[in-house]
Amino acid sequence: MNRRYRKSLAFFIIIVLGITSVLPFGFANSTAHALGTVVSETSLDPGSRLASMKLDERRGYLYAVSRETNELLFINKDSMQIDKRLIVGKSPEGMDMVDNRLYVALSGSTFIAVVNLDTGAIKARIPTKVKPSQVAVDGNSLYYSNNDQGSKVYRKDLRTGEERVVENNISRPSLVVNRKTHKLYATETEIFSDLLTVFDTATGVKQAQVEPDGNDFSNVVVNDGELYFGSLRLNPDKLSTISTTPGEIRAVDDAYIYSDIGIYTKDEGINVLKFANDFIMTTFMEVDHNHTIYSYNKWTSLLSKTSYNLPIDSAAIEYSDSTNRITFNRNLNAWAIGKDEKYLYAVSKESNRLLQINSVSFKVVADRYIGSQPSDVDIHNGVIYVSLNGSTHLARIDTLGESNFMAPVTQLEIGIHTTDIAAGNGKVYYANGNYWHAVGEFDDAYSNFPQSYNNPSLSMNRDKSLLYIGETDFSVSNLYSLDTKTNTVLQHTNGGNGYGSKVVIPDGEYVYYAGQRFAADDLSKRYGVYKDGPDPAELLFARGKQVLGSTAVYNRDTFEPVNHLPFTASYGYFKKDGTILLYSGNGPQFALYKFDSLEDMQKEVRIALRPAAAYFQDDDGDSQSIEGKLNIYPGMATLNAINYRIGYYDEDDKPIGFFGSEFVNSREKLSDGT
Repeated sequence: MNRRYRKSLAFFIIIVLGITSVLPFGFANSTAHALGTVVSETSLDPGSRLASMKLDERRGYLYAVSRETNELLFINKDSMQIDKRLIVGKSPEGMDMVDNRLYVALSGSTFIAVVNLDTGAIKARIPTKVKPSQVAVDGNSLYYSNNDQGSKVYRKDLRTGEERVVENNISRPSLVVNRKTHKLYATETEIFSDLLTVFDTATGVKQAQVEPDGNDFSNVVVNDGELYFGSLRLNPDKLSTISTTPGEIRAVDDAYIYSDIGIYTKDEGINVLKFANDFIMTTFMEVDHNHTIYSYNKWTSLLSKTSYNLPIDSAAIEYSDSTNRITFNRNLNAWAIGKDEKYLYAVSKESNRLLQINSVSFKVVADRYIGSQPSDVDIHNGVIYVSLNGSTHLARIDTLGESNFMAPVTQLEIGIHTTDIAAGNGKVYYANGNYWHAVGEFDDAYSNFPQSYNNPSLSMNRDKSLLYIGETDFSVSNLYSLDTKTNTVLQHTNGGNGYGSKVVIPDGEYVYYAGQRFAADDLSKRYGVYKDGPDPAELLFARGKQVLGSTAVYNRDTFEPVNHLPFTASYGYFKKDGTILLYSGNGPQFALYKFDSLEDMQKEVRIALRPAAAYFQDDDGDSQSIEGKLNIYPGMATLNAINYRIGYYDEDDKPIGFFGSEFVNSREKLSDGT
């Protein structure tokens, strides 16, 4: 700021003018969790487009076929050079490798070529009923199919030559065998098709056919006895979903899952490396024991080899605490408060973790892997329940009165992915917003309610006699109350709830939904709407006469805001002792705050907005005047400040008139934060 004034008037006061409600104050974004790095990368142009690829680590080769040249390529995996080109037959496509034999489906003829990998020569040609595009072998059973919309799957006995149809109609199938479990997996490769058919390889008998929830891909990967389908890891016996990985899974080894988006630890789904965007276009992939990836992109016609330095141990979620603040590098998706409000239990969907936070000392006591994509958490009588949007089971932990957070996890299999959960007396209620909007309960077994709901959100009253179901669709939605003894709907609203928060918040004789307050025992009684500007407020919590919204605290009875929050909150809680807990998960910055009271919150806001210091550089040589630059060192809430007001005061601490004051925006941000 350049301005000339008499030196006798060289006194300044800097006042913050306003704040935004976008980001939490005093938070530095953290991305310190260990990620893998690329060590080396080479590529090969094979000269033609490839149709499939197999890795042979024992012999040191990648085998790839080209339909255009009718060749099988022997590619040295170390040098990434083609050592041999073998003409195998018309339009080679799918392959399977067993011991020293490579079976190649010739989609331009009615044969499957068998190549001896020790000699590099064709050993035999097996005749087929149709032009095969896929082949899979287990023992004396050979399976093949063509690439039509209504394809058949054939089984051929390699001892007798007898063959028969085991599947009559499957669209452009892909065939994969697990030789440890002796199962054949056939999937449809049409867009958005996720049908998986399982056969016994010894007999060809169909054992199961499923379309798992939450999967939009068709690729099958087997690793030893493990089964992966699209983005899912499935139980190979029950075909239930164990976990979900972002993207489509292309390869698996002993430690990691490799999708087209990145690399994840197998056991806990921790992301250790993110691929560049063009990696999504990878057509197929192989991985060796050193975690080196061999990938082919049909759009570039390049075969790439990439070596990585992957972390041995990587934190799934990182957090740091200071006085009354905890910051995270991953978002928290839901929380629940335990007995006597001592512990807060929070889940992070991105990191697959459950955290235990001491609300008094305000520190993260512990965190643990809880399951795939936890979406909600609740606790009752020391038993924690977690809904999982990446698995078909619920997670249950009996903490023995919250004395053992690390107690074993019990998996309650219910067959669907879940988005919301509510703990009852000896049982738990769950909801799914993707699978026909189901709501159900798990006691000794699970059962789904006959009525479906529109993206349901669940909450229970204090004595667990009522289950509230709030529909969360953007269009007109309803609030239901259900008797937990009979599982029958007692009441429901009749539309008109298309806006506002759809989280159901019971509080004694009232229940809050869609920015409104209802009578808990009579949903026909609406008392009014809490507003955030012209729209219904997004309500987070209520206790007594205080109602917490995402941007303000409201008086319950007047419906008017009495305190504005320093930032937009994602979750909040009023403790019985007056302490306020607020969490902000806006953008890439995540922080949990504790305030002793509403007054303390406002005080903290003012302190955070106040500039830390100011420095004036006088460039005027005249001893009776000043002219120069004023550097303002912002406070903790620098991201929230719109601008500063500069006031000029004389030596008697009296402000100079109107023209001695101005509003100042940032002209230039220096490396030291000025």
